[in-house]
Formats: sequence, C-alpha cells, structure tokens
Amino acid sequence: QLGDEVVSVLHSFVELCFEMLQCIIHGDSSNQLYLADNFTVLVPFLDMSELAMRCMNEMLANNMEVQEKKITQSVLDQFIAMLRDSTMNYTILSVLRAICSCQGQGIDSNQTMLATLLLIQGQDLLIQTRENEVNSNELKVLCPSEVNEISLESLHGRSEKYFVAQLYTFAEMCYDRNYIAMSILHEMLPYSVLIKISKSEG
Repeated sequence: QLGDEVVSVLHSFVELCFEMLQCIIHGDSSNQLYLADNFTVLVPFLDMSELAMRCMNEMLANNMEVQEKKITQSVLDQFIAMLRDSTMNYTILSVLRAICSCQGQGIDSNQTMLATLLLIQGQDLLIQTRENEVNSNELKVLCPSEVNEISLESLHGRSEKYFVAQLYTFAEMCYDRNYIAMSILHEMLPYSVLIKISKSEG
C-alpha cells in the first residue's frame, strides 16, 4: 500500500489536473465537447474532488450540445454500471440529475432514457420506501443490497445523502413535465409517501 505522504502528493497532483481542466473548459464549448468524450474517467474522482464535480457541472449545466450529442444510451449505461459497482455513490446520482436538464430546460430524451434505466431496470439501485402498515405515520426504507428495512428517520451518513440525491434526481427527471418519468414515479412515490418524507425529522 502507498504511504500517506505519497497519497497526499498524488491527491495534490490530481487536484492540479482538475484545476487546469476547469480553466481549459470554462466558457469554451469545443473543449467541453472534447472532455465529454471522457465522462466516465471523471466520475470516480467526483467523490473526492470538488473541482472534478465543477468540471462536470460546467459541461452539463451550460452546454446543450454536450447534452444532446454526448449523452447517449451507452454513456448512461456506463454511469448505471458504475452506480451498481459502488456502495450508494450519491455523486453519480448527482451527475445523472445534471444530465436531465440544461440551461433551465428539461432534456426530454435523457430523462426518458434514464427513466427506463434507473426507474424500471435499476430499481435495485434505489432506496425503496413504503408506508408502515402498523404505524401509519412512519415510513420504512430498504437500502440497496440490504435485507432488513429501517425507518426513514434511521437513515444517516452516506445512506441519507444517497436518499436526498435520489429524490433530487427524481425531481429533475420530471422537470418540464416528462410524463414518462412522472407516471413511473407516481406509482413508486405516491403523494402520501411524499408528504411523509417532507414531514420527516431526519
């Protein structure tokens, strides 16, 4: 294993690389398109580098051409595969959320693809919620790869951040009224569940 000093040097080097990338792509749509060809190279660093997340957001939030030309079924498949290989990596959900809109406009094609990949085919990657049959005021949740349910209020740390990122992603999938996502989510998260989540003290 690498020593702490070596790890620290490598981390500093990575941060400098992302700082340079951010300068290169800032306001430059052509460079953003070039970097977008390497989306999946950036993703593993999102959890450890705020600069990596800034680079990703710079491309997705401001460049409609990146959204329309670079976000393909294959790219989304890779993101979903990375999410499956991780342990509730909420930063990947944040990227999927950003893929759903650009410049205040919903990207219908991306939202629809993601609805299929995540809401239908990838339900095992999501924190499931259901109303407690015994206590009508309580919600039960089941985290990915877990076998035992817990109460919503018991979600803490990484699982709590993942759940919040999941809800934000759901909301962005419905942005500008994508009826496919809205229809699926209406079954997954009925209004009674959403109200209980909003009232949660967690």
